[in-house]
Amino acid sequence: MSSKALLASRPSGWYFLGFPGEIPLGAVLTRRILGRDVVVFRTRSGEIAAVDPFCPHMGAHLGHGGVVEGETLRCPFHAFRFDREGQCVATGYGANGGPGANTARPSRATLRTWPLREVNGFLFLYYDEEGKPPDWDLPEIETAGWTPPVSYAWNLDCHPQDIGENAIDVGHLKIVHGYEPLEVLAPFTAEGPSFRVSYRLHRSAGLFLKSGKFTVELTIHGYGLGYAHAEIFIPAYGIRFRNYTLVTPTDPGRTTLRVAISLERVAKPHQINPALWLFPAGLLNLLMARLLLFGVIRDVGHDVGILQHRSYVHPPILAKGDGPVVQFRRWAEQFAAA
Repeated sequence: MSSKALLASRPSGWYFLGFPGEIPLGAVLTRRILGRDVVVFRTRSGEIAAVDPFCPHMGAHLGHGGVVEGETLRCPFHAFRFDREGQCVATGYGANGGPGANTARPSRATLRTWPLREVNGFLFLYYDEEGKPPDWDLPEIETAGWTPPVSYAWNLDCHPQDIGENAIDVGHLKIVHGYEPLEVLAPFTAEGPSFRVSYRLHRSAGLFLKSGKFTVELTIHGYGLGYAHAEIFIPAYGIRFRNYTLVTPTDPGRTTLRVAISLERVAKPHQINPALWLFPAGLLNLLMARLLLFGVIRDVGHDVGILQHRSYVHPPILAKGDGPVVQFRRWAEQFAAA
């Protein structure tokens, strides 16, 4: 059987919601996660919350006309106010139907809330179809001495698992991206919701005004189907950078893939190219982060057309050299709804 329907339609996990800077004080935004609207707001004290979109009173969409009042989200229809825990703390009615906050608010007027996590400069939402709280977290990594992430996104007709599987499908690296040969420095290992794998790759291409073959060493750390970061080292240039893979399944079968690049600030620019001594350090690092992002956009762009149109074949008819596809799929099963 060959069908994307074989994949879990609404897998649980942490998914990228946006950058915290996109949500200023008092902001109310609507985001799409696995076929649902989620309303995200930041209170006047700076706290961020995510709730279901429809007011339980009479169904107004809080993302269309809802406003932040202090530490609450105010419904545009009847001025019911909800705190970050989804509890109704006031209505727009007084005791006789006039203006004011009625303390006798409906006890059942509550909103479903969604767990949020701000980590490594990104905002994530934990999705579980049955509303179970997260029993695992995303790790903090050291970001001091690294440039702020720069990013680019694609909207794809694919499943989050397709994107994660692409990272461990070593067979396509030569065919699609031109890397050869490949050495496995550390095999695919999985523990709970995370996995890890390390490669050494070789490529013939120009980079930073130089030509010839260069080596890339990378270790991929994956956490669920929504987040991974690759620690990448190019020895010939002394460059270390991170490639974050940030996945948001907006609807079943529809996914936003965002890549973000952060560069460890360069200590020896002459190792990359002698001409780079002419650049101020701050400008150099920002420029190099952008150049690395352009390279990643080019590489991922080669994958995009394939991801957009591929079908999920299960079980796959594998050949030697395909990589740990079966192990990855077994690991991914844990995120399917029971």
